Amino acid sequence: MSPLRIGLVAEDYYPQLGGVPEHVHHLARELDKLGHNATIVTSHMRNEGADPAYVRRVGTSIVIYANGGVARLTVGWRLTARLAALFRAERFDVVHVHGGLSPTLGIVAPWAAFRAGIPVVDVPHLVPAFGGLSRLASSIAAHPRSSCRDNCRQLRSTRRDVALFHGAVGNYSQWR
Repeated sequence: MSPLRIGLVAEDYYPQLGGVPEHVHHLARELDKLGHNATIVTSHMRNEGADPAYVRRVGTSIVIYANGGVARLTVGWRLTARLAALFRAERFDVVHVHGGLSPTLGIVAPWAAFRAGIPVVDVPHLVPAFGGLSRLASSIAAHPRSSCRDNCRQLRSTRRDVALFHGAVGNYSQWR
């Protein structure tokens, strides 16, 4: 199996603490241990400090406080075009988006990958609990994203036998 160049896109990443930053960080490290090259793509944040070599930042993260929680929104001029240029420059084989329905990276990163001709695996990290929200999420996610199964088939058809599915890494045959 030849190694993959994987772009892991996450609105939430260090220095913010939480489940998604932890998941993305450790997934990148495990992918690297398996011989792949994982790069984390996120936005600039206040007090971010020095990043490791495998982190790329595009745009600026704005913090939104609501209902006792914190959300992040990435802003920046020509964000989709800048992401597409980054994806091309890094020569990613696949872009794995975390938080696929969260503004902004979760929405613009799949479009940027689509423009760059790179397959996308999308992990929303949320389960819409209400009928209307589920229908809305399904309609938003319909294009240019396709299901993980379709993307896994696309990767497999290019002789890549690794698939990403909700953070799991392994041989595609286990998800047939």
